[in-house]
Amino acid sequence: MPFFVPRALSHALDTLLPALDIVRQRVDTASVPAWCERRGWAEFLLNLSDAELASCEAQGLATAATTLPGTPESLAELASQVRELSALPALEAGALTTEQDFRGVSWRKQRQLSALLSALPPLVANAQRIVDVGAGSGHFTRLSARHFSREALGLERNPERVARASSRELGAATGTFSAQFAVVDAFRDGLELRPTDLAIGLHACGALGDTLVRAVAENSADLALVSCCLQKINTPERSALSDAARELTLHKDTLGLSNLTSQAVGVEASIEHTMQARQARFALGELLRAR
Repeated sequence: MPFFVPRALSHALDTLLPALDIVRQRVDTASVPAWCERRGWAEFLLNLSDAELASCEAQGLATAATTLPGTPESLAELASQVRELSALPALEAGALTTEQDFRGVSWRKQRQLSALLSALPPLVANAQRIVDVGAGSGHFTRLSARHFSREALGLERNPERVARASSRELGAATGTFSAQFAVVDAFRDGLELRPTDLAIGLHACGALGDTLVRAVAENSADLALVSCCLQKINTPERSALSDAARELTLHKDTLGLSNLTSQAVGVEASIEHTMQARQARFALGELLRAR
């Protein structure tokens, strides 16, 4: 069955709402959480071996549950739903730019920029202008202007970054299309988008990503959003953006859990180092509560 975004979001909502008590009650003490007792999962989870726990951390419980003997039926069913929801279509991403385009850019950021550029042609085809929201140093704004031969505007609230980005563009601009930069605080000034714009949010943290989604919807523009740090909001809780998900309200502490990556090789550090850091934070929390 072809991937259809509204259907995928509806399925995600149907899976998440019955499990909201799990999402909202973090396991941050040594006691068994209420949601675990209610579902009858406590004995199974407490009896997992160290090796099985390590497998769950490396692969994610939703994946590891298929290999764990004695997994409760309700847990196995939820794990199956999570695996299905997580199976998103992969976008083709190739190396589209030269080393010269990436001068002064870290290797990790180079890969991100290259992947995003190579995934955008279907959206860029209908766009007259690319608007890079939270442009930072302006790397993506400059690359998109030249790669897609489009007008490109980088919006950034830090005046010093805008000045540096504009200076770099003046020194490197070639061809008909060059990037422009402007000081704009999306929260204070709002975002003025056109229906023919493709808005880009690369690492649009928390509230900035939500602001960008609202602006795109209000102006009938297109959007490519790579969000991160969902907990960076100005309120204790985040309300849903759509009417369909109005029942879904998440606390910022819960949103912060989305930064935890289950995989055998960590993103910023090895999984062993990551687990040691979590254990240290947990132990410190226990000590502070006891004092």
